[in-house]
Amino acid sequence: MNIVIGLCVYNNSFGLPYVLNNITKMFQLFGLTKLKIIIFYDISHDNSLEILENFITHFPNILEIIPNYATRTLYRTANIAFARNAIAD
Repeated sequence: MNIVIGLCVYNNSFGLPYVLNNITKMFQLFGLTKLKIIIFYDISHDNSLEILENFITHFPNILEIIPNYATRTLYRTANIAFARNAIAD
């Protein structure tokens, strides 16, 4: 079974460990052999990147990080839409 999970990450250091832990539990519970996690990382002001780098050391083959170097807009919804479109590409 192939599963792709897309995450938009921007200043998510509080909730990110919980999300990644739940993904790990799904991986162990269902025995997913072809899991891919695509993360659109918008340059954050917290330690979200450190959390992602720690996770990638445990699961190096399933995680792909797409960094965002584009200028953020003032509209949160536009930023989320941009991130989701980048994940879908």
